[in-house]
Amino acid sequence: RLFRFRVPPDTVLLRWLLQVSREGGTACTDAEITVHFRSGAPPVINPLGTSFPDDTSVQPSFQVRVPLSAAPLSNASVNVSHPAPGDWFVAAHLPPSSQKIELKGLAPTCAYVFQPDLLVTRVVEISVMEPDVPLPHTLLSHPSYLKVFVPDYTRELLLELRDCVSSGSLGCPVSLTVGPVTLPSNFQKVLTCTSAPWPCRLLLPSPPWDRWRQVTAE
Repeated sequence: RLFRFRVPPDTVLLRWLLQVSREGGTACTDAEITVHFRSGAPPVINPLGTSFPDDTSVQPSFQVRVPLSAAPLSNASVNVSHPAPGDWFVAAHLPPSSQKIELKGLAPTCAYVFQPDLLVTRVVEISVMEPDVPLPHTLLSHPSYLKVFVPDYTRELLLELRDCVSSGSLGCPVSLTVGPVTLPSNFQKVLTCTSAPWPCRLLLPSPPWDRWRQVTAE
């Protein structure tokens, strides 16, 4: 089964609740459901364990396994922080069958039901960064969320942290996380400014055009 979810902008946390149930009684054997996740396009899966042709570039998907043993119901959860907005796809499949020929009515009929549910946490207050305009900001005990728009034909994006003052420790214990998580890949960049020379800079060459880039300061 293939499922499609739409993740709204300014989402900081995804939580998938995965539920697998089995119908068919105690005669059904143990099974393991494999669940694949991917952002932007359906995942490329290989449930039969076959090989792809030579010179084929295939990116493996992020996956989890949900076992079904004695209990007819099993639950699991998957969390993704700072996810990319847009389409996310979830695919689930059973392991390969035994390929045995069985008479109808003599073998147990086992049905498996897979139900994914998605919960999202969005930012209520987010600051907008403007090019070449300093943005004074005060960090508290919780993360602070910002975003910057990348227009067309942008060659590079430079983030700069300067004039940092900490009231509780020496230096500037600040880290900046830029960009989203797109399973199975992670294109996030992290800048730690604790002992960096000032000003503290992060250069992003060839950023994606015509979209917002989220920045998390902690």
